[in-house]
Amino acid sequence: MCRLGYAYMKRSKFDKAEQWLQRSADGGEILGMYFLARLFRTQWRLDGAEFWYQRAADAGNVEAMINLGRMFYGMRRFEDAERSFRQGADAGSVESMLGLAKALSVQHRVAESEQWVRCAADEGDPEAMFTASKACRSHGNHIEELRWCRRAAEVGHITAMWELGGLLMMDNEVEEACLWYRRAGKADRLRDAHGVGTRR
Repeated sequence: MCRLGYAYMKRSKFDKAEQWLQRSADGGEILGMYFLARLFRTQWRLDGAEFWYQRAADAGNVEAMINLGRMFYGMRRFEDAERSFRQGADAGSVESMLGLAKALSVQHRVAESEQWVRCAADEGDPEAMFTASKACRSHGNHIEELRWCRRAAEVGHITAMWELGGLLMMDNEVEEACLWYRRAGKADRLRDAHGVGTRR
């Protein structure tokens, strides 16, 4: 039932999609709950979307946790967003960790927010590494700023490469700084030509 409903959804046959996804969700299929919530979300039927995302999340669907957190965040229901993202973060989702960091930040819980950014960075997320670097700068911790910026640069974050070059120049490490400037320039050109690289 879920597969049939999803197929109708992909073909924009939303009435038939809802019919089959509703039957799937009512029958306890977790993916049916998730896709029904997505269908309702695209139609701005937010009560239904919230209900079925929550059912799917409670059944362990991490994507539902993330999407529910995003929906709450967009509605400025930050405490609810925190709860949903935390559920995903506890399940090991890096995307949820970053969402949780944002939800905590807007509630002015900066220390907790930075803790979750570091958790995401430890999992290898390039943007989280770069964000961790900027957080260290705001606290005046140059050594940690450099460490996180280097880690982000080494996994292809182009802005981090440029920043790392600047940090190394400040430390009078001119040769290595020039190396990173060259790598950043090359990565920029590749991105412009082929859409390759990460610059956010």
